[in-house]
Amino acid sequence: MSSLKEIARDTLHVQLACNPVAVANGFARAMKSLREQGMGDHEILSSPITTLWISKLSSLNGWRSEWPTSLSRAFEFVESIAEQKVEVSND
Repeated sequence: MSSLKEIARDTLHVQLACNPVAVANGFARAMKSLREQGMGDHEILSSPITTLWISKLSSLNGWRSEWPTSLSRAFEFVESIAEQKVEVSND
């Protein structure tokens, strides 16, 4: 089972990827890992981690976000997890 910090780091690293199949497989692994962390459906779907994975898949398809502010907040939050600046509880 991956730690939340590892999931966050993978989420940030994938932002440079160009292979949609690899990104989709990584997304599936990340979602499984979030479930193993004890997160429920709503927590997973509203997670900044999920936002960044979906954004990456969408950008590989040519879609561009009309909500750059929400993506910016998601990046900041996931970076803070990856760098252990914030503690995230699954309670």
